[in-house]
Formats: sequence, C-alpha cells, structure tokens
Amino acid sequence: MTRLSQAESAETSYERGVPSSRSLTLLSIALKGGLAPGETLMSNLGPALAWQTNHPVIHLAYSPEDVNACRARQDFHHILLVFRSAEQAWDPWREIVERSGAAGTHAELGLRRERRFITPDGFTVVWLELGPRQPQLAFGEP
Repeated sequence: MTRLSQAESAETSYERGVPSSRSLTLLSIALKGGLAPGETLMSNLGPALAWQTNHPVIHLAYSPEDVNACRARQDFHHILLVFRSAEQAWDPWREIVERSGAAGTHAELGLRRERRFITPDGFTVVWLELGPRQPQLAFGEP
C-alpha cells in the first residue's frame, strides 16, 4: 500500500506541476541563502512553497506588467518561477521561463539579478531579484 500510495502521489504531483518534496527542500535551502528570515516573495508555487520555506508567498501576478501594482500593496524583492517546462508556464511569463535574460527586457520589473537552475525532478526554476520599488503617486483628497 505504501509503494502504491507513493506512486500515486508522484503521478499526481507530475500532473499538478508541483515539484517533489525533495525539490521543494532544495528550493528552501537555496532561498535561505538569498532571503531574510520571513521575507515575502512571489511565486506560482504558493502554499506549497510557503509551507516548505516558512516564507510568506504571494501568488504570481498575471503578467510581469502587473508586478508593480502588487508591489505597491506589499513590498517584495524576489519572484520564483517554477514550471516543468516553458510550454507549461503561463503565457505572459513563458518568454522569461524559456529564455535566459528575457526578464531584463521588462523594464517594469526593475531586474537586479536572474538565477536559473533545474530541480532533480526536471522543473525549470527562474529566480528573479528585483530592484527597489518604483515611486508611487500619492493619492489623497484635494
């Protein structure tokens, strides 16, 4: 039963596009070296990554163009894109997952650094470190 359960878990994980527990642990170790304790980040992995890393995780914005609106409400400096392949990445993020350096062409991200690696179970990881937030306009009563 245990082997059957593990096989079913692995298959479901593959279908859902979530890295294995081992890969999540390795991501957690990598993030520990680059984030302050409890620092917020944005990712498509959401709760699975938050649980594994003990960092607050904001759900990935619909597109790179929407990141600044998110940063206006919650300051964060890291985006972690984790997809089994570029073809499975969300359309607005596909080019960034597919091609090294593509994030730098999105001025709205204010990219400071891009890191890439592949997890043991074959997921492409793109770790984007963002520069300071863009200045926001003050809104108030006239």
